[in-house]
Amino acid sequence: NRHLLLQYEVDGKRQFIVFDRANPDSVVNINSTFNLQPTRVALFDKAVEKAYLYDGTTQELRVADLIKKTVNPPIAEKVLDFKTHGADTLLYTAILPTDTNVAGVYVRHEDKTFLVRTLPYSVTEKYLLDVARFDNHWYYVVATESEGKIYIYKDPKEMPAGESAAYLSVMRLD
Repeated sequence: NRHLLLQYEVDGKRQFIVFDRANPDSVVNINSTFNLQPTRVALFDKAVEKAYLYDGTTQELRVADLIKKTVNPPIAEKVLDFKTHGADTLLYTAILPTDTNVAGVYVRHEDKTFLVRTLPYSVTEKYLLDVARFDNHWYYVVATESEGKIYIYKDPKEMPAGESAAYLSVMRLD
C-alpha cells in the first residue's frame, strides 16, 4: 500500500495522519485538518479519499472527504462501535433514541440505514461486529460479551418497527 493511516499520541491525545510513502511531504493530519479529536478513524475501502471519523466522547460518527478537506454532519449519533466494509457499507451499534437502555444494531448501505436487531445496553458492554461479502451475499456478525452469543445474519432486510431481522445462525460462546 502506498498510503498508511497512522495513529499516535501526543500529550495523551490521539492524532491520526495519512502518510503517502511516495510523497512524504503530503502528510494529512486528520485532527488539525478537520479541527476534530476523533478517537477512531477508518478509511473507506482502504482508500485515502474518504474516512469515517468517530468521536467517542460525543458518540458521533462522521464522514470526511480527505481530498476536498470537508467533513459532513454526523451520519449517526450515540454510536457505541462500528465496522466498515468497502466504500459504502457500515455496521454499527448505537443507543436507541427511544430507549436509553437498549442498543440498536444498524446497517448503513449506500446511504440507506436500517435496524437489524436490538441488544441490551450498558456502559460496560462490549459489542463485537464484523462484515463480510461472500458469493454475492452480505454477512453481518453481531455479539455482546454479556450475552455470550454470536448472531450471524445473511443479507438482512429492513424490518417493521419492533422486529429484528432473522438470523442465519446463533452460536454460544463458552
